[in-house]
Amino acid sequence: MKSESIRILLVDDDTMILKLIKRHLRAHFGRELKIASTVNPGEALSINANEGFDICITDLDMPAFNGFNLLKTIKATNVLTDVIILTGYPSSNAIRSAFAMGANDYLVKPVQEEALISTVRFYIERIERIRREILATNTEPQLA
Repeated sequence: MKSESIRILLVDDDTMILKLIKRHLRAHFGRELKIASTVNPGEALSINANEGFDICITDLDMPAFNGFNLLKTIKATNVLTDVIILTGYPSSNAIRSAFAMGANDYLVKPVQEEALISTVRFYIERIERIRREILATNTEPQLA
């Protein structure tokens, strides 16, 4: 990751899951990722509004403000944010609904390290490719 750091927001009401995901991400990607995490979906919205993120990894089943609501709000804020859903209950209806609302991917709990890393790596590479394309477009000479 040579360009601007990738910003990742982790949201899950289980602090152990947040710690595990963060540890896996740090072990594989080092400090080049900027990672924010919270157990509170409302706080996640506030953090996202203030900072903006490239990737959001969020649980679907959380009290009061579920992952579907968080997904809709994050996508409304920035359609380019890649949202990866975490679910312990991978029903086809829930997954289909999440994709219909703009989710990019999903992972089943308990999250397997290999699946997490390969999924996040895919989106990091995608984001970096988009950034390079934008930079190339913005630096090309303008023809009159």
